[in-house]
Amino acid sequence: MQASLDSLHDPHGVEIRRRTIRTGVWPTLFVCLFAGMYAASSWDQPNRPLLVGIIVVTVVSSIAVRLVPLDWVLRGRWREPFFLGYSASVTGFLTAAIVADGGGVSPLMPMMFLPLVFAAVSYPLVSMLLVGLMNLTAFNLVALLTEAPLSMELFMFAVSLATAAWICAWLSHNHEVHRRTLARASRTDPLTGCLNRRGFTEAFDLETARAGRQGLELTYVLVDLDRFKAVNDKHGHAAGDALLVWVADRLRTGLRANDVVARLGGDEFALLTDADPMTAQERVRALLSPRAPASVGTAVFPGDGKTLDELSRVSDRELYDRKGARPRKLEQPLPA
Repeated sequence: MQASLDSLHDPHGVEIRRRTIRTGVWPTLFVCLFAGMYAASSWDQPNRPLLVGIIVVTVVSSIAVRLVPLDWVLRGRWREPFFLGYSASVTGFLTAAIVADGGGVSPLMPMMFLPLVFAAVSYPLVSMLLVGLMNLTAFNLVALLTEAPLSMELFMFAVSLATAAWICAWLSHNHEVHRRTLARASRTDPLTGCLNRRGFTEAFDLETARAGRQGLELTYVLVDLDRFKAVNDKHGHAAGDALLVWVADRLRTGLRANDVVARLGGDEFALLTDADPMTAQERVRALLSPRAPASVGTAVFPGDGKTLDELSRVSDRELYDRKGARPRKLEQPLPA
């Protein structure tokens, strides 16, 4: 199993990319409208039917992207290739239109900045760099196909385009760092540093889907610390917090690297492991017994259930059956 936070599915990130592609269609149509007006107002210039044809193809392609369901792409491994293909097609249409309008002397040249701005909104850094490379390559192609000699204006345009690509790459990197930080914070328990309930739910969905495809069993482990309230009442909440941090550290470092560990709330922890239930229980008890004896309940995916709610009911019932049978004279040790 893979327990890395960075590998978790990010619904918010998917929604950002969905809005980006949907919203990005409208500026494209807006620019196409004015490009069409420009073509109509300069109909006496060469290649006007070709220019209009390129504009029409761009409009039709943009509307198709707006109407076609994209969730299966945005949630899968083809998301970045799709966005790169979209940017490449827009850059290609722009290049073709500019070349048809005379190359580097065309009033359409400033439109070459648009793919950079669009990509900087939501593309990860690597994709943003590739879009910048596409744009600079497209500019070089336009410059080569321009009949007029290269001018200082065209040179300054190239410098501005390269600088804009640089700024957009920095912006993309900045966005990526912030998104990663926010995503991690939303899935992490601030006290113990392990996954919180939301993060564990997402990890559970990913791991059970993978196990289902491979025909594997997983063990869901529910851990409830014994007499934790007595620690808070006798030694204060700071001592209770210190004990929770110790428990999380013991579980993270003492279990296998692939096991998923989370604090669900209060003194309740959860694990997801490919170890069998008996082995998992023994490991947890052995790890926590020096300072934090705990009651443990387990359930097996998919035999006891396929959803987190189903497995939670089974493990919760087993845990509290054992908790009720545990001798009451056992006292919670003081955290060191």
